[in-house]
Amino acid sequence: MTSEALTLKDKIMQLLRECNDILSRVDIPTFSDELKKSEARLMQPMQLAIIGKISSSKSTLVNAILGKEEVVKTGQMEETFNVSWLKYGDSNSNINVFFKNGDIKSVPRSDWAKWTSHQEKNVLKEQVKFIEVFYNHEILKRVNIIDTPGLDALSQIDSKNTIAFLKEVHPDAVVMLFTKSIAESTMSILQDFQGVGTGDFNLSAMNAIGVLSKADTIWSVMDPEKDILSIGNRVIRTTLYDKYPEVRKSLFTILPVSPLIGLSSSTIDDIDYDSLKNLSDIAESTLIEMLSSPDFFVDAEYVVGIESDERQRLYNKFGLYGIYILTESLRRNKDASVDFLSDILKKKSGFGKFFLTIQSHFGKRSILIKSQSILQRLLHEIKKAKQQYFGKEYDAVAQAENLIVTTLLSLHEYKEWEYLAKFYDDKLDLTSEEADEFISLCGEHGYSASDRLRCNETVSPSQLIDIATKRAFYWQKQYNIFSVVEPEKAEFYKLLVSSYNLLLIDIRKAIYDYTSAKETIERSTTFLGLNYSKTALK
Repeated sequence: MTSEALTLKDKIMQLLRECNDILSRVDIPTFSDELKKSEARLMQPMQLAIIGKISSSKSTLVNAILGKEEVVKTGQMEETFNVSWLKYGDSNSNINVFFKNGDIKSVPRSDWAKWTSHQEKNVLKEQVKFIEVFYNHEILKRVNIIDTPGLDALSQIDSKNTIAFLKEVHPDAVVMLFTKSIAESTMSILQDFQGVGTGDFNLSAMNAIGVLSKADTIWSVMDPEKDILSIGNRVIRTTLYDKYPEVRKSLFTILPVSPLIGLSSSTIDDIDYDSLKNLSDIAESTLIEMLSSPDFFVDAEYVVGIESDERQRLYNKFGLYGIYILTESLRRNKDASVDFLSDILKKKSGFGKFFLTIQSHFGKRSILIKSQSILQRLLHEIKKAKQQYFGKEYDAVAQAENLIVTTLLSLHEYKEWEYLAKFYDDKLDLTSEEADEFISLCGEHGYSASDRLRCNETVSPSQLIDIATKRAFYWQKQYNIFSVVEPEKAEFYKLLVSSYNLLLIDIRKAIYDYTSAKETIERSTTFLGLNYSKTALK
């Protein structure tokens, strides 16, 4: 495999093995152990931690990501006591309880709540570090999900456990949930994670996204047509961005989301459909009156053809806002299908945008985020080793350090990462046009070639090549102009040239792969005597 063909993962794995070769000549157990952990960590799925205040719908959001009710136990009261780490595997297998003293205990899955719920009595709960849970879902092959207790929990034990766990594990990405009362507590919660030193876990725009949770509770029958996402964005702006501009350094963005409705978009079924259809047939004024409060909606005095118990079930599943948008959709479109209603829920809940943001901001750079954390921890271990060892041991760790630093400086991905971090930290002096182009090119608005080049999806591959070539040429000219007079600015322009050139390589490779696949199918169908259809590749 040529160096040009190596992926970032390949390059980092090669680096770790070269470091291991260097350290194999000497005896530094702690560093060797860290290298083994690093190799294993690089091969693992991305780790996504869900954190936030009590009753901010963290567990509901986890269920929404997995698209199934009650994978993680939820409730109206403070529920989660210990960290649950969800990984891909057999949904019926035992769960593993990891204790702070290093012990591990395998227990029946039915006992999960006994170890994680505030409502269950278990004297050993306070001795637990985390619970390992396996679940058969495709998402978990790519992303491990870590569900955590509330950071402002009454017991304080679970809050401290969460912070200690995250600072030790260093998850790749974090979703932090808030509710409407975020203004008073946001900064203090964020500051819990802003440690000092290489070994600490910090929130930054590079690894953290904020969510204004329970956005559906913003809705009111007084103005039923009002878009909750627009209101939510205004709440975020007035209670956070305007009062605490520094929060932008800790969170990439804050999105209004209803985890409840996001979950119901995946779980709505024919039984729900029939009940909602009946509700949509009653007088609009009566339904609006019922939707003015949960008590009114389930009140048995309303005789509307649907029993109170069934209305309670609908309320628990969709909330008042969810019921309103579904019945309105059915009122306007009598033939609306379950799939149509599901799409409406996903859009109105903000969950669709949230999921795309997770994928674009984190998903495509999981290796980069993981390797950055891995290498920083290795450099931290090297720093300690250089203070403890002399002679050949010192020379070995110094050689490993030089190799890591040299590799970091040579990799384009890390240079781009560094500039992106500077951008979110307000340390880049860019025009709005330059900023828009840069963050798009980095994949912040989507990772397809058309997204990165800010083009319509209908633009042809040859046009994409033409656009990328022209932008690379433009920034090369800027680099030539500024290389002497403003070398720092010129270095940024040089980075843009490299980013466009690498994108061009990716586009041309995609075209080559497509053409090769098409030719293979054509040859195969001819050989087999089949009629070739262009639709075969669609």
